[in-house]
Amino acid sequence: MKAADVVDRLAQNIPLHTDGFSESLSITSILPTGTTALATTSAPHGLVEGQDIAITGADAPVDIDTGTFLRTAAQAVFETLQDHDLTLSERDIAKGGKTITISGATEAEFNGTFKLINVANRRKLTIAVDDSGSTTISGSPIVEDANGGIFNGFHQAVNITTTTFEYTLPIAYTLNAAGTPVVQIKIRILSVLDIEQYLRDVYTKQTIDADQLVVQLGDVSESKNRNEPSDATSSSSGNVAFTPSLIQPFAVYIVMNVTQELSAAVARDKVEFEYIPAIFRSILRAPFDTGFTYSQYKATFTGHGVFAYSDVNGKNKAVYAHEVAFEQLAKLYESDTVGTENTVAMRDIDFTMNSNLGTGIMLATVDLDEEPLP
Repeated sequence: MKAADVVDRLAQNIPLHTDGFSESLSITSILPTGTTALATTSAPHGLVEGQDIAITGADAPVDIDTGTFLRTAAQAVFETLQDHDLTLSERDIAKGGKTITISGATEAEFNGTFKLINVANRRKLTIAVDDSGSTTISGSPIVEDANGGIFNGFHQAVNITTTTFEYTLPIAYTLNAAGTPVVQIKIRILSVLDIEQYLRDVYTKQTIDADQLVVQLGDVSESKNRNEPSDATSSSSGNVAFTPSLIQPFAVYIVMNVTQELSAAVARDKVEFEYIPAIFRSILRAPFDTGFTYSQYKATFTGHGVFAYSDVNGKNKAVYAHEVAFEQLAKLYESDTVGTENTVAMRDIDFTMNSNLGTGIMLATVDLDEEPLP
């Protein structure tokens, strides 16, 4: 496997779960035209043409059909003009349910966050409301958070200006984005050969204050069969028995400048409750290509803990590094070896047989061609 593949996957997913390893900039509007979205930022973004960015916090709304809205006591039933992506499972209910956000209603009591009671179909919803006020809705109301990740995700910024850029949506959409979208830029993820050397010779000698993710591949080993002294014993019996597993360890290091902290305990708490879940959601159970024939195994977690905490080389920069360790297995098959020796078609067989019935010799010739030569 390649460290670059791990870095790429982290870069695509981490900004969607935490902004700890990237810089955020508010987006004032996202205006779609078909499958192209035009985003405007609150300040100059500094992006370059083709740069990878992550957008979070953008909601894809649907219009409420005001003619179908009816409040009865403490519930309101209505339909939407577009299909929504909302669901409400038994698991959701067990966890306390879901909420939706409505805005644009003339009646103030229908603007805000409401508990979702029922999702009858792709257009019809039931919500909990106050048992007072109007029974109908007017204005231009929308359900802000009804269509999942249409605007959010990992994208490539194009057609750059000082405060705008465009990117491609997964589907054509007609309504402007809602919510509080931000763009994650300057994603700080890299790979190294030696994490200790990086901490000693690079990180501590640079004016780096922000948190980083650093990927390092470990040394590959072969799984040992507990019934054999080594896998070489069983695999030497031939190609049929040659199915060992390679163990590819790799680690993701969270590197933090804790110079202003009295101890690294605060950093450890942040790692435990924000960074570890984000890393798991980004690469745990992800299949990384090993380059071998059989690559279906997925990355599995083996442990995490403090890797380093020190004022390196007496410099006035305390560093806290936390290791999150993974492994991925890859089986080796005959197609990953030098293969069998070349074979040659056997066309004819000649037999010479001595007889104990005298001194004569019997000869036999077998022609193995499908159609004997003339």
